[in-house]
Formats: sequence, structure tokens, C-alpha cells
Amino acid sequence: MDLGHAGTETTAAVLAWALHRLAGHPDPEARLHAEADVVVPHGVPATFDPLPRREFTSRVITETLRLDSTAWAPSRVAATDTEFAGHPVKKGTTAVCSPYLIHRQATLHSRP
Repeated sequence: MDLGHAGTETTAAVLAWALHRLAGHPDPEARLHAEADVVVPHGVPATFDPLPRREFTSRVITETLRLDSTAWAPSRVAATDTEFAGHPVKKGTTAVCSPYLIHRQATLHSRP
């Protein structure tokens, strides 16, 4: 198995969605470009060191992951008998959730 490309598809999907969303919002797009120019000036080789200073970039990526999760239906298997929202869940039961729906719940987010 070749693990040399692990994660590239999901990374590419997040970047594609972020750029797609920014294309419709010129002010945040300009802010992202301005931050990039300050944190890594033209002509200076990019390194990992300035990443913590890319605060707006981090928020853009976080919001993109919230709105357009690359994991469209993650699942988990119950390790023990338990309960979820008042419903019994037996050990070995597979539960599936939808980040798309969860992240758009007005009861959970002030501006879903």
C-alpha cells in the first residue's frame, strides 16, 4: 500500500472549497491575501514557522471544514453498551452522523 499520498485528496478538497467560497466574498479574500503577504513576504521562502501567525487563514480553513466537511458521513462503533439521547446503544452498534446537518443546526450555532 502506498501511503505517500495519504491525505492529499482531503487537503485538496478543503482548499478547493475554501477558494470557491472566497471567490464569492471579495473582502475576506483580500484579507486572506493581505495576511499571506505580511506573514510570508514576496521573495522570502515559505516555511512552517509563520503558520501560527496566520490567524485569519486558520479561521477560513476551520469555517470551510465546518461548512464543507471532507468526512461526509463519519461513523463510530460503540465500544460498550451505552445510551445516546435517551436511546440505548448496544456494544458493536455502528453510529453514523452528518457534519453537514450538525453544522447547520440553529440550536447549536448562532449563525449556522
